[in-house]
Amino acid sequence: MNPIESLARARWHLLLAGILGAFALQSATAADKSTPASPPAKAAAKPAKPTKAREGSLGGGSASGPMLTKDELRQCIAEQDRLKKETGEVVATQQKLAKDRAELERVSAEIDADKPKVDLSNKEAVDAFNARLQAKGKLVTDYQAAAAQFNDRVDKLDADDKAFTKNCKDRRYFEDEYDEIKAGK
Repeated sequence: MNPIESLARARWHLLLAGILGAFALQSATAADKSTPASPPAKAAAKPAKPTKAREGSLGGGSASGPMLTKDELRQCIAEQDRLKKETGEVVATQQKLAKDRAELERVSAEIDADKPKVDLSNKEAVDAFNARLQAKGKLVTDYQAAAAQFNDRVDKLDADDKAFTKNCKDRRYFEDEYDEIKAGK
């Protein structure tokens, strides 16, 4: 894979990571919303009616999936938190790769500009220019390796997000259990 194809793939994966981040944020905000507190109870003249358990859903959708058990909810919350953290790390890596790419392009432009100016009759000038070419080659190799690792990480994050969507998203849960899990119970 040449550097252009690698860059195109990296950009595609970065776009995908951004979309996944947006979905993770949407899921987190939907799961963190709670219903407003009910008004204080009036004087109890009649026996209190049992209240229906509040329900929520991971994903902000219609909550049409089956009800999550408390253990499943705990696993889904942990996975959601991990995906959110991983997405943030992927975005940070993306920004570092963009800086590395800009540095590589800067070095390449300098070398291209200096190439016609090299005195081919001067061995020291040729050796210095060749050393710069070798340094650029190392930058390219390091960038390609980092881009490949990044692409693998984005692919894994995408697969993990699909698994989260299948197992957790739009699944209903009891908000009381969600609150207990968040409180560490």
